[in-house]
Amino acid sequence: MLGAAEQRVTQIRALLAVGLPTRVIAQLLPCTTNNGTLRPCPHVLPALQDRLSELDRRAAELATARTLLRRTITNTATQ
Repeated sequence: MLGAAEQRVTQIRALLAVGLPTRVIAQLLPCTTNNGTLRPCPHVLPALQDRLSELDRRAAELATARTLLRRTITNTATQ
């Protein structure tokens, strides 16, 4: 069984792993439960949805860059 400090570190690491900035993590920590889940505090869902939107935007940008790079590689290889 983890102690309180170890559990808090595990929660922070999990939130960092999903890419949340430390300022958002500081806001979310009071909403964490002992098992590491988040209670539905007023600001939790919007913060998570904002992060998901940002990841979706970045994923779309990366997909576009990947397509362009593949096209460039194909065009270069066939010359």
